[in-house]
Amino acid sequence: MCEEDLLEDPTNVGYVVLDIEDEWQIFSIGDQSRIVSIQLEDALDLLPDLSLLDFLRPGMVAVAGISPVTWFVESYDPADLEPAELSTWGQNWDLPFSPQLECSVSPDLAEIHGDDPSRIRKVYQITRKDPEVWSFFGHHAQDDEEHYPLLLRDVVTLYPAVADALREHHATSSDLIWDDETSAWMDADNYTRTYSDRA
Repeated sequence: MCEEDLLEDPTNVGYVVLDIEDEWQIFSIGDQSRIVSIQLEDALDLLPDLSLLDFLRPGMVAVAGISPVTWFVESYDPADLEPAELSTWGQNWDLPFSPQLECSVSPDLAEIHGDDPSRIRKVYQITRKDPEVWSFFGHHAQDDEEHYPLLLRDVVTLYPAVADALREHHATSSDLIWDDETSAWMDADNYTRTYSDRA
């Protein structure tokens, strides 16, 4: 069903899903039964604001926020996928952890702001104390901020450097911190010991 008003005004959009076949599903802000299926090129012609979502990969969701255009990245629930779709969703996964592992990311990693032209984000800390839910923090993250849920596959998709950190340190469950000085991931204990000795 094509709902023309969804394509005329971005404020009508509730959320966007990029499906496994690279087709964009655009949902109404208040009625999930109102949906437009459209190819990316056509969507950008009609809703240029969607260009902010060029980082999306199949099986990811972006929820519209307040103006100026803000999007919140979410994961598509694999339980809602058909077996063939689920196989595609997890293809090329080579990490020794499940791509469906539940994670949380700090707001600066999950939010995309329309007034932020650089859109440069980077993971600086990975907390793995809870084996059921790993947490990822950006450079400006605060400990008391509410995090956003995201599956590991999508964290790695958005931040490929995370894959190298998890692959290198897969044998431990230590927290990891990115060290700008050495341009490498360090075990949190080693990081603390290294820089406390300099104090």
